[in-house]
Amino acid sequence: MTDKELKYNTGAILRKLRLTKDITQLKLSEAARLSKGTYQPLEAGKTDLRLSDAVKLADYYGIQPYLLTMMICEGNIAAIGEEEKKLTNFMLSQVPVNEPVYK
Repeated sequence: MTDKELKYNTGAILRKLRLTKDITQLKLSEAARLSKGTYQPLEAGKTDLRLSDAVKLADYYGIQPYLLTMMICEGNIAAIGEEEKKLTNFMLSQVPVNEPVYK
C-alpha cells in the first residue's frame, strides 16, 4: 500500500466512524482531545495518523488502537470481525494473567 492509499484509507475510515456517531468534526476533536487542526486533515486524507492520535481516537470509539489500524489497512470498518477475535485471543494468550502489560 502506498502512502497516498494509506492516507486515503485513514480519511475514509475516520469519516465513516465519525458519521456512525452522527457527530461533527469539531465535536469529535473535542471529545477525542484532538485539535480540529489535527483531525480535519486526517479525515481529508492529507496527513499521516500518529500513534498518539490513533490511541485517542480508538479510546473515543471504545476500541483498541490495533482495531483502528486494522480497519485503516483493510479499508473497511467491517474488517475486524473474525480477525479481531483471532488477534484478541492471540494477544491475550501472550500476556500472563495478573501481570501488568506496562513495566
